[in-house]
Amino acid sequence: MHMLCCIGSLGLANGRMPTGAMRHAPLRMQKDGSGGLGITGPGPVSGKYEGAGMGTRPKPDDSMRPDEIDYEAAAASQPSKDAKPVPDVIAGGFSSRTLALVDNLRVGDGRLAGDVGFDPLQLADSSSTLAWYREAEIKHARIGMLAALGWPVAEKLNGPLSEALGQPSLLTDDGRVPTILNGGLDGVSSVYWAAALALAVAAESTYLDDQLGVGMKRTDYEPGMLGFDPLGLDSKVTRNAEIWLGRVGMMAVVAYALEESVTKAPLFP
Repeated sequence: MHMLCCIGSLGLANGRMPTGAMRHAPLRMQKDGSGGLGITGPGPVSGKYEGAGMGTRPKPDDSMRPDEIDYEAAAASQPSKDAKPVPDVIAGGFSSRTLALVDNLRVGDGRLAGDVGFDPLQLADSSSTLAWYREAEIKHARIGMLAALGWPVAEKLNGPLSEALGQPSLLTDDGRVPTILNGGLDGVSSVYWAAALALAVAAESTYLDDQLGVGMKRTDYEPGMLGFDPLGLDSKVTRNAEIWLGRVGMMAVVAYALEESVTKAPLFP
């Protein structure tokens, strides 16, 4: 018994706790953050953490904190609201801007009406080029439909109407529609050509924002959209019908002009 007391006192004198006491004593982190028992002075833990016990937390890294924040420069570095979306190769799929339809097209993807994937010469090698060609095609298709209808109407009604109004007929002497091949364009008033030019300029100006990407560009814009649909007939079916009928109309007008230039006679006398 005397020996055990001596051993216990010797351990306490050396600053150590008996093994049994150490096993059941609660572990506490030193105030200096060293985390050791009875060890004083800074350690590797105290250099990275602050606090004691459960309140220990990482120290803030001041090396990453700028000395001064320039809020104006930060705001100026942001893209404008009208800027084009960042390419996927740069944004890595994290762009916050909605990609416009005309910036995400390819031949054969079926997103445009009348697209059958036919481009043997590969003229539409980019989305913007495809959108530009479709814009031109839909305009010529609409003009072609009007011309295909107006050609026979002119040959049938221009003569009688001109006679009723007391005005000279605009048809050629043999009753054909005036064209480059048929001749007779010099008989058309310059006022008509000026009015036609003014109408074309007004129509083209409505397309500038969508074709060139200036101003507020709609992300859902599809080539040929005019925003004019008073009867609410716009649908996938009507868009397909328009482009296919327009293609037929353009070919019909070419056939009219070639046949009349060869036969030298009106198609619709």
